[in-house]
Amino acid sequence: MSRIAWLGTGVLVGAALVVVPHVPVSAKDHSVEPTTPAIQVPIDAGAAALPTLAPLVKAVGPAVVAIEVESAIGRPSADELPPMFRHFAPEGGPRRSHGEGSGFVVTAEGHVLTNHHVVANADRIVAKFANGSEVTATVIGTDPATDVALLQLAGDRTDWAHVELGSSNGLEVGDWVVAIGNPLGLGVTVTAGIVSGKGRELGHDAFDDFIQTDASINPGNSGGPLFDLEGKVVGMNTAIIQGANTIGFAVPADLITDLLGDLTTNGRVARGYLGVQVQPMDPALAEALGVERGALISGVQEGTPASVSGIAEGDVIVGVADRPIADGRDLIAAVSSHKPGETVEVEVLREGRARSFEIELAERRLAGEAAPVLEKPEEPSRGRMGVTLVPTRDGRGALVQSVRPDSAADGKLEPGDVIVEVDRQPIDGPAEAADLLSTGEGAAVLRVLRNGSSPLYVAIDRGDGGDEAR
Repeated sequence: MSRIAWLGTGVLVGAALVVVPHVPVSAKDHSVEPTTPAIQVPIDAGAAALPTLAPLVKAVGPAVVAIEVESAIGRPSADELPPMFRHFAPEGGPRRSHGEGSGFVVTAEGHVLTNHHVVANADRIVAKFANGSEVTATVIGTDPATDVALLQLAGDRTDWAHVELGSSNGLEVGDWVVAIGNPLGLGVTVTAGIVSGKGRELGHDAFDDFIQTDASINPGNSGGPLFDLEGKVVGMNTAIIQGANTIGFAVPADLITDLLGDLTTNGRVARGYLGVQVQPMDPALAEALGVERGALISGVQEGTPASVSGIAEGDVIVGVADRPIADGRDLIAAVSSHKPGETVEVEVLREGRARSFEIELAERRLAGEAAPVLEKPEEPSRGRMGVTLVPTRDGRGALVQSVRPDSAADGKLEPGDVIVEVDRQPIDGPAEAADLLSTGEGAAVLRVLRNGSSPLYVAIDRGDGGDEAR
């Protein structure tokens, strides 16, 4: 179906646009008088006029940066490929990849916020200021789930010009906003528009809560600030609808503020995890269950905190730690606001009766990683290859939990990798992987899934023994 926007009215005949004239209707033709008055807009037209944005741009401009990144694109060596493919192994060292984005300074010490996808896997990051100066930066924290990254500018300065994170909760649809960034590598560029919507879900992650704006956003704007008219950052520009640069999306400032402590201190965000699947409830289903709100549990993952505590399919969770739960998104937000290891009270309705559970939360993992298993854990495997394996969420393959430095697997495998084959044999769990890795001679050829990307092959010397499985 063609994505055509009809921007005018008229009748199209052949190649000519025939404009249908407007014929006014006499008031005498109206036989029915309106029963209610028309909507009156409570706005002073003069006060609502948008002033020049030049003072705002001049004030915040010194804190907005264009970000350039470089990264190495690895070339697999011949021994990392199955024998039939080794003839085609590329020659030479790694290639270099270049990318661009935007960011903004948020502390006098030189902390810069940008998108995770702008700096992911970068080994060189340069922040370029409007005055032409360039400063290298390093990643000190990143959260792929919300696409937020925190950088540190090089040097010992404590007087960097910086902007303030405002509150996105008070934004209303129709409020004016200003986007500043580095679209298409052109340098610092300013566009303006309004808040077109709030709470948008794009399917990126369970934490999607984007601000939609019609301020023009293009590739390269990623990570740049979205300002209100007071010069406070109310969002971070992150995504657009392909082919529609006036439908842009920004991460809300309040969400970013909640992450900063963890990103600064720990370099990552650890979130609580319950281990349930939920499904929406329409009014008919809610009435049949005798509830007005809540998160209906459609599945409980075995071995997770929910399963261990006794949460069951068909339960409706209505509260977490005294926080009312309206739906599945509420449940995710409530549980994720607590740290792994915390014990929270979960209130449910089961067959119309209220029940309460004290549950110690596990850690929420990224998509593709395994859920923590709390029941009957197997003993860990820490073999001479130096890799510890644990079960995956779906029971297929073996998840790499850790890799010992200077071991045979160091530099070949990473925590979070999922081993799905060893020497072309499919893997059903960590024990089977450990057995295959400990038998045979020479290098083991592993087929690995990493970060949800296409499978890759890795060759690891077996040495004197294999690895252990949990």
